[in-house]
Amino acid sequence: MKAPRAAVLTVAALVAHANAAHAQADDAEEALVREGVALRRAGRDDDAAVVLRRAWAIRQSPRASGQLALAEQALGRWTRAETLLRAALAAPDDPWVARNRAVLDGALAVALRHLGTLEVRGCDGGAALSVDGEPTATPDGIRLAAGTARVTCARREGESFTRVAEVAAGAVVRVTFPPSSPRGGGALPASRRVHPLVWIGAATAGAAAVAVGALFAAGEADAGAYDRACVEAPSPDRAGCAAWRVDAQSRLDAYSDAMVAGWALLGAGVVAAGVGVGLTLAAPRARATTVQLQASPRGIGLHVTF
Repeated sequence: MKAPRAAVLTVAALVAHANAAHAQADDAEEALVREGVALRRAGRDDDAAVVLRRAWAIRQSPRASGQLALAEQALGRWTRAETLLRAALAAPDDPWVARNRAVLDGALAVALRHLGTLEVRGCDGGAALSVDGEPTATPDGIRLAAGTARVTCARREGESFTRVAEVAAGAVVRVTFPPSSPRGGGALPASRRVHPLVWIGAATAGAAAVAVGALFAAGEADAGAYDRACVEAPSPDRAGCAAWRVDAQSRLDAYSDAMVAGWALLGAGVVAAGVGVGLTLAAPRARATTVQLQASPRGIGLHVTF
């Protein structure tokens, strides 16, 4: 019988200890709440909020929540005041809440006239969201005081975006961030490297086409000058035209030979470019090209990595 009796005594001791600890917590909270209320009555709302926050941290009772909410509201901290007021009003059977229900309801109505709601889209997948420098856990239903808010989304890839939102009391404002890049720093899709034969062939064909055109124009100019002086003229110089004809024919033959070579080069360039295109399509894709905007005290630069 000794063992059961010892167990009963142990349980009784633990219960007594728990009751004593609970009573001490009640006494500590009561003392802090009274001190905070006295500070508020003296117009020292900042000091009162500090003391009442200590009282609320003990066990977050409805009374401590309500008193701290009223102090936060007096300081214009509307978001905290709303959260604490709703926590207090969630315990309608608490004696203190029941006695002060009208005051708490009125304070909540005042707080709501100063608050709006922010909804964020596109900041997920492990991204860090912050509003006015304060980390925010959820992107939906963020309660903010009316005014301007800076919303920042920092992604794991290193991208960071900031949007400025104008929050109106009683309204819902939405902020949308762009989708993540395939890779950090704005990576572009992987592409194939163009084979050098494409550029060599294109350059050769282009130069040959220009040369052929120039030779053709020169031949036409020589032939036109001879016709005007020796064929179309009323009294041509027969001796001079005979010598000119021999000289012009020699130049035309040289132009013709050069044009044949030019056409051959043009064809070779086209073939080389075609082979280069085939080799380009057959080659494996190169790694992704990365484009980054880099800011420095001297300005903003574009950094491209192939």
